[in-house]
Amino acid sequence: MVRVGLDKPTQYAVWRDMQRLTLCIQPIVAALILAAVGCFSSSSGVHNERGLLYVEQGALEKAIREFDKAIEIDQAMAETYNNRGAIYIRLDRYQQALQDFDKSIELDPGIAEVFNNRGLTLDRLGQFERAIQDFGKAIEIAPTMVEAFNNRGYGYMYRLEEFRLAIDDFDQAIRLDSYNPAAYTNRGVAYSNLGEYQQAIDNYDKAIDLDPSSSFTYEFRGAARINLGQFWEALEDLDQAILLNPERGSPYYNRSLANTETGRDAQASADKDKACSLDNQFC
Repeated sequence: MVRVGLDKPTQYAVWRDMQRLTLCIQPIVAALILAAVGCFSSSSGVHNERGLLYVEQGALEKAIREFDKAIEIDQAMAETYNNRGAIYIRLDRYQQALQDFDKSIELDPGIAEVFNNRGLTLDRLGQFERAIQDFGKAIEIAPTMVEAFNNRGYGYMYRLEEFRLAIDDFDQAIRLDSYNPAAYTNRGVAYSNLGEYQQAIDNYDKAIDLDPSSSFTYEFRGAARINLGQFWEALEDLDQAILLNPERGSPYYNRSLANTETGRDAQASADKDKACSLDNQFC
């Protein structure tokens, strides 16, 4: 089974006195299903395997053509429909992805990865309730599937603002995989949205211990510290967020808030200008 990384986080600045921070790491992207050639008729299996090799090389259109050939030979290959759908997600071709996942489920309704992947597709199409149902079905089939808990938690938090339900899912994701910085970050975000900033910081601390390279997590911790009045500590976090990724506007804007609170008006003004130059929502 191949798992493919995280999307870039979606984030918004922390406005001073804001009680709910809409900051989070996006869902884990679609899983491909590896299967030995012997599981299929020989030539269809060869095309499926070639498609997976092209995916590893980043040649996504070539991968699709191989999956097309596999399906032409054997139209009962649920795994290959899933694999082609997963590539369509990467290419933002969501309607085609949805058709492939629907077909895969019609052929074999017992594959958890396909429900997870269809949930991601439905999320991208704005069908949030249906997406959460599919993540739930994936969990029902595979109760140890960390990705499905992460993704459903994301849906509860970012789409439906059901923060306690989101925390429950991130709790389970962490129980299943304690080396899971995204789940700690997302759980911190949920706590921040509930105004429980110290619990949020505790989660960001753990995420940073596991992955000190995330600009977003440093920014989120800085945002929580702003809300707790820990302005100097917030400045340290926001400095690090900017060092790790100087091309995002929101860390500069948030740093301007901390600079204002610490009496550093010139620095605050410079940060606001920089934030505006990078992202016009801060102008």
